[in-house]
Amino acid sequence: MDVRTPRLLDAALACYPAWWRERYGDEMGVVVDGLTSEGRPSWRIASNLVAGALRARLRGTGAAPSTELWVDRTKAAILVATVPLFVVLPLGLLFLTSGGELGQGLGGQPVSHPSAAGRVALDLANVMSWAIAISVIVAVSGWTTLLRGIRQKVSAGPRRRWLIAVLPGMALVGGLVLLVVGGMSQPGVAGSSSCVTGIAHSTDPCTAHAAGRSTLEGTVLRIGGGTLIGTGWLIGPFVLAWVTRRSKLTMSVVLRGTRVATALAAATVVMALASVGWGIAQAQQPAPVPGVSYDLAFSNLGSWWIPLSLGFALLATVSCLGARVARRSYWRAADLGCVAGILEHQ
Repeated sequence: MDVRTPRLLDAALACYPAWWRERYGDEMGVVVDGLTSEGRPSWRIASNLVAGALRARLRGTGAAPSTELWVDRTKAAILVATVPLFVVLPLGLLFLTSGGELGQGLGGQPVSHPSAAGRVALDLANVMSWAIAISVIVAVSGWTTLLRGIRQKVSAGPRRRWLIAVLPGMALVGGLVLLVVGGMSQPGVAGSSSCVTGIAHSTDPCTAHAAGRSTLEGTVLRIGGGTLIGTGWLIGPFVLAWVTRRSKLTMSVVLRGTRVATALAAATVVMALASVGWGIAQAQQPAPVPGVSYDLAFSNLGSWWIPLSLGFALLATVSCLGARVARRSYWRAADLGCVAGILEHQ
């Protein structure tokens, strides 16, 4: 037998959920040994195992009819649907800060309206901004729901989990406060001037600008605020996963979690479609023609919008799969809970 075969098959078996390995692991190990001794290719056995592991994770194939097990599956699926938000929002902000603006006129004197494709690109940029705003509102609502669900318990364990759960939010709020205070600690302004040239024509030869004088205190506060925000954002997914998996939440809180996951998945899909549509619309804007004038929707992303859109699409796919599994698992857990309640009262 090839030395790599056991490692390959062990890795494929490790793809199954823990509950599946605990229930069927020994039996499947015997089956795999039999197939290997018959000379079956290890890569084919491994591919079949991985496909079965995917079905077990997405559909719960072979899961025991246990309410607790299906609630745990629901919570895990909610995490799969919501954790991509910590990557989606930075990508969305990168998109908005690099594109979605209106440039100078091309081909002649500037006019006040872009081409049809340019208008579509600008509208899709607005859709992106609305989707980001809605995602933030939904995420804050889900976070507060989780905190309330944890505080429903009165033992020391839930209290410690609640304190850990609020850390990322407090870091983000504290960082924003430091940024605002640091921005306000610029008492004076310094004048400067620059000459700006448009895409196809020159603006005023020299324009005066007012630049704030940065103080040492303001710089320190802004650096501290940015560090706090970055730290809170980086630890957020780990804290969310740890607290959610370790907390015993009521079915009503779990239901609200599935709704939050569904809303975030839908917003991520909208962002992915807006990014793809924006790139296509921007590329379809007419080239400059002498004597013809229009405004241009431009971006600093260039061809980077393609990997950006692919990232949005990948994250939207993961989030949608998580939301779908969360809904199916919740209703399965709810049905099992109803059956258990009926049997207890008989």
